[in-house]
Amino acid sequence: MINYDKIFQTFIDKMNDGIIQVDKNLNIVYCNPKVCELLGQSFEHLHHNLLLDFLSPQNREIVEKQFELREQGSHQSYELEFHKNDQIITAILIPHPIYDENNEFIGSVAVLNDISERKKFEQALISNEEKYKAIFNNNFQFTSLLDPKGILLDANQIALDFIGKEKKDVINQYFWDTPWWSHDKHIQQDLRNAIQHALTGEIVHFETYHINAQGEKRYFDITLKPVIDSNNEIIYIVPESHDFTDRRNITKSLYENKKRYQLLFEMASVGIIILREGSFFDCNKKTMELFEAESSRYFVDKSPEELSPEKQKDGCYSNIKAQEYLKAALEGTPQDFEWIFLKESGKEFIARVRLDLIVINETRFIQGFVTDITEIKKAEQALLESEEKYRTLVELANDGVVIVQDGLLKFINSRFLKMLGYSFQQAINHPLEQFIHPDDRSHVFEYYKKRMKGEISTNMYNFRIITKDNRVITIEANIMRIIYQGKPASFGFIRDVTERLKLQEKLAFSEKMSTIGELSRKVAHEIGNPLSSILHSASELNDSVLLAGDEKILMDIILKETKRLDEIIKNFLKFSRPRQPEYKTVNLASIVNELYLVFQNDQTFKEKNIVLEKTIEQDLPEITADPNMIKEVLWNIFLNARDAIETNGNISLSLFSLLHENASSIQMIIKDNGKGIPKENINIIFEPYFTSKFTGSGLGLATVKKNISEHDGSISVKSTIGKGTEFNIILPVERSIEK
Repeated sequence: MINYDKIFQTFIDKMNDGIIQVDKNLNIVYCNPKVCELLGQSFEHLHHNLLLDFLSPQNREIVEKQFELREQGSHQSYELEFHKNDQIITAILIPHPIYDENNEFIGSVAVLNDISERKKFEQALISNEEKYKAIFNNNFQFTSLLDPKGILLDANQIALDFIGKEKKDVINQYFWDTPWWSHDKHIQQDLRNAIQHALTGEIVHFETYHINAQGEKRYFDITLKPVIDSNNEIIYIVPESHDFTDRRNITKSLYENKKRYQLLFEMASVGIIILREGSFFDCNKKTMELFEAESSRYFVDKSPEELSPEKQKDGCYSNIKAQEYLKAALEGTPQDFEWIFLKESGKEFIARVRLDLIVINETRFIQGFVTDITEIKKAEQALLESEEKYRTLVELANDGVVIVQDGLLKFINSRFLKMLGYSFQQAINHPLEQFIHPDDRSHVFEYYKKRMKGEISTNMYNFRIITKDNRVITIEANIMRIIYQGKPASFGFIRDVTERLKLQEKLAFSEKMSTIGELSRKVAHEIGNPLSSILHSASELNDSVLLAGDEKILMDIILKETKRLDEIIKNFLKFSRPRQPEYKTVNLASIVNELYLVFQNDQTFKEKNIVLEKTIEQDLPEITADPNMIKEVLWNIFLNARDAIETNGNISLSLFSLLHENASSIQMIIKDNGKGIPKENINIIFEPYFTSKFTGSGLGLATVKKNISEHDGSISVKSTIGKGTEFNIILPVERSIEK
């Protein structure tokens, strides 16, 4: 004769659904291994704890309300959210009330069907990246706080409600003198001894009873935990009490009641099948629902392949594959797989199947759990299609796309990798900080911190990054805060605006030059004519009148300064009427060598004992440029360097090629060890008419800037007072002459 108790017990232990029993106070008195797995807790931790402790506050209200209805015989199922560490587990709870032999309500038994994966797919279709988290909240029934002398410092509300007292009635009393313990002198002494034992640093456990405000005796499991500070001294003792009265009173367990097993078998939210000798032996109601069968006759004595299409989705024949799974299960190896079944109507559905071996009275059975996953598969396919569209859109974007989380690059598209010059493996999961220009890191991460705190949601700003080949480019970032893989992150579109900013700067400079040039022409015209008259008259007077002494000296000063003013005006006119560049193929090395020969023989350089040095890369490519404008650039920078050196100075020039993104450039670095440029002047030295020299016109470096801009190049300067100045010029090798 088959032992049904053992069969049902085995069913329950191996079911894919959770089985949980609570008493009328919602204390957990039994749960199967699946419940422990769902909640991430051991049986011992769950046993005799409140079911409510594992739910959110909103769900607790739902359970309490439904529990009241269950006492009246309600079987209504509903969804609940359980906490599992940092995860939320969603399950459908199918309850059934339990009555004792006197038809008194004593609790409830319920099936928990985990639908978390279905919920995840539903959420994923709404948002690929955002998920929700819940906060785990687990409280003991009674919790108190004592000082080392045993004086009560605090107690939670549950403990106070038990004795019907307020906190002020018990605080600052010896714990053994409080109403929890005052009903029995022997129990008071046991508590004193336990506290003394806890003061040795050990955790103390014992069992006792308390009398509640209604005079009812309740039994408790007491734990005294010492709290030790950094000096290894005990500063508090924490008593925790768990009510196990109902556990003591239960004399019959779930496993001793055949009707309860049968109830669970029929209540399961997944199909349960029993196979013997390769054919179906029994099934529950849910199985018939899945197959849309009118009765179990559709299954009994049939083999699995008779309820399946000829072939499975991998192309294998159903009869061969079914026998392989059944053979492995009979050998004691659990089988977990997907299978296509046929409903009684002939319609296919996809199921997740779990097969386990059970042995009853030396008879070998296979029990199976069948879950319809057709909708989940559809959701998976929809999610894959959604993610594929998103991935394609991101990879084809003209802008860089990044996700930064915890300061690390968690996602990078190919466009941003091209900007950086790094491979995917060289950038992914690396700190964003290492790619940002040192001078920009502080304000970038200030924005990042504010965004992560939720102080700002989106913002757009520029900052500089350093590429793999050590180029500095300026990017425009449009950043927003998102939830990525359950945690806050920054999602951004990145655009290289280096060339755009250069063009803007060039346009602004060109407009400024145009305005200044027009003004210069007007001023030169208004001053030039009177000055010519003065110079002509002074020359005539000097030639016709014989002057001597101071008069002769004064006349010479007039002629000299007038000629100097005339030269300045001519320079103004030259600057205000720039000639059009005459581009041709130019060898920069030849221009540098020619000018070096001139400077080495210049008397002013010799008088100051200035040493000229140059380093020129061999086989330097030729560039498209106006040679006279390039000479004018070098001439002005070298003369400024000469004027900045008092004596015994050094001027060096380095010339070498650069290659980036298949475009070539020439870099020219000119250094001197002169007096340097004050920090407050460094940003205005290229402004027209700015000069720090008594005899300067203020047009030299303005001309340098203008000429470099005409060649689509760039120039930067850095200087240290007392150490010298360095000019860094970059000129493209190729440029459009029609530009």
